[in-house]
Amino acid sequence: MTGGWLAPARPGAVVSLFCLPHAGGSAAAFDRWLAHYPPSVDVRPIRLPGRRERVGEPLITDPVEMTRRLGEALLTTVDRPYALFGHSSGALLAAGTAHWLVEHGARAPELLVVSGMSGRTSGSAEAGERVRAATDARVLATIPEDRELDDPRLRSLVAGVLRADLELGARYRPPPTPLPIAVLALAGERDTVAPPDEVAAWRDRTAAPFRMRVLPGGHDFPYRQAASVAALLIRQPALRDLVG
Repeated sequence: MTGGWLAPARPGAVVSLFCLPHAGGSAAAFDRWLAHYPPSVDVRPIRLPGRRERVGEPLITDPVEMTRRLGEALLTTVDRPYALFGHSSGALLAAGTAHWLVEHGARAPELLVVSGMSGRTSGSAEAGERVRAATDARVLATIPEDRELDDPRLRSLVAGVLRADLELGARYRPPPTPLPIAVLALAGERDTVAPPDEVAAWRDRTAAPFRMRVLPGGHDFPYRQAASVAALLIRQPALRDLVG
């Protein structure tokens, strides 16, 4: 089964919020977000290849290819103000896609929201190869222990998606030029994967206004704190006048 990158747009919305999930995640990670935004905001989780609606499509492990394809998918959609949100490795994709859109003369996002990811990340081909060579057990050890993965077929499927996303993140190298886009960085106060002081380093990746907020919770705080994140996003200076 093959689907597109995005679900149909919400009629009447004035701002689009494109969302990219954590490594191994899918658009379903944002299902609970939809109820927390006003009708003026169209929450549009991005459907990545190799999962759910696009499970039959090849996974992408090259960050350059992924950001290019994301950018091309958004080119025909960004005809109104929009923001990009990415959590964990999704933050790298969101930032990379923002760079691609700016470089190709497309409408830039009003706001880039990076969540649960260090701003100091700089990968390499060698780091990606190490992830690719990792065993399924080692790859699966990076997800919460309460995840039910007793079915060998499910374990293999999850490990494949997760390995591809981790490899992509390990290979991602940020462009040398700071973004001309406002950035909001979000961190979980108990996040040991991306502690707040690491997330704060995104300050150096933008030439536009930078803001940071620390929310309660661990690495999964955006999903557990969906209402708080929504309230925070729609109050941001880059969006609040548009949202109304």
